[in-house]
Amino acid sequence: MFVINTKKDSMFGERDASCAAENIMLAATDLGLGSVYVMGGAVRLNDAGELQKELGIDPAFQTSVIVPVGKIAEKTEETDRSNRYQVTIY
Repeated sequence: MFVINTKKDSMFGERDASCAAENIMLAATDLGLGSVYVMGGAVRLNDAGELQKELGIDPAFQTSVIVPVGKIAEKTEETDRSNRYQVTIY
């Protein structure tokens, strides 16, 4: 499991963390592993100061995203997700 932390005062911390998470997820896929982008758990972890301390997370940082990686329990049917967003190229 990857816990990606960024400096609390970072203007682009969450974006940087998202890029890092995407790279982890792509690498996991190449290795035949599954992964998931967990943001809600990251928000809750930021509220758990004692747990953050136990995990060795510096108080100047906050958790932006968690990426669990592992063997896929079952193969799901692929879904076309291309209509979920719009990309404009100039």
